[in-house]
Amino acid sequence: MTYDFHGSWSDHCGHNSPLYTGNDTFDDASCDSAIDYIVNTRVVRSDKVNLGIAFFGRKFLTCGEMYEKCAGNCSDEYMQYYTIHGLIGSGWQEKWDDASKVPYLIQPGGKNIISYDNARSIKEKVKYSISKNLGGVFVWDITGDYVNNENIFLDVIYKEINK
Repeated sequence: MTYDFHGSWSDHCGHNSPLYTGNDTFDDASCDSAIDYIVNTRVVRSDKVNLGIAFFGRKFLTCGEMYEKCAGNCSDEYMQYYTIHGLIGSGWQEKWDDASKVPYLIQPGGKNIISYDNARSIKEKVKYSISKNLGGVFVWDITGDYVNNENIFLDVIYKEINK
């Protein structure tokens, strides 16, 4: 399971499912660190490991910036991607964290930040899983990307695997 790295249980706002740790100075939680642990520390064959891809995100209710400390209260809400999709370009500022290879949204003037995956980050994760010779990818949950009568993320995964 390579998602839910940060949420209400965290002491800071962080990415839900960063491919790499990036600029998070508080911990090293990422897809890459999880795969490294399973494959290299626990010595599980890479072709027996699948990378989990989130079709959902987490909306932090007490943070205005990524990696902000929550002072013991990292309240968050689970959000399906189809809900997040409607916020993009509707007053929320979309940002790309190139070090972690994931997007996030900030509510200007507010104390809300949404960590999620998009087509670009999912493509990066599929390429990563191929480069690491993993068994494949899996998703949670499959209904989360259903936007305008399309499963946009499933199409991205399919196309990237079948290149």
